Amino acid sequence: MSRRPYIMAGDWIDIGPAACVISAVREEGHQSGDCEVVFNALRPTRQDVEWDGNEWRFATRANSTGAADQYPRLAPYVAQLRAGRP
Repeated sequence: MSRRPYIMAGDWIDIGPAACVISAVREEGHQSGDCEVVFNALRPTRQDVEWDGNEWRFATRANSTGAADQYPRLAPYVAQLRAGRP
């Protein structure tokens, strides 16, 4: 197991086949997960994410997901997602 990789808001990560944009970074061990991402350009979704020591995984707790386009604070990340990876 390895330490969580260094991440910043606006970075891209892959979770399985999903290309995700990081929208918020939390301190390691945070109860909501290590970060929040947006993914799915057709139906933008926000999801909490955890580092398991080897890879990124979507959190499965209640309220860990939702429609990203309903949160004004996520608008820049949804736009980045829709523009695609550079």
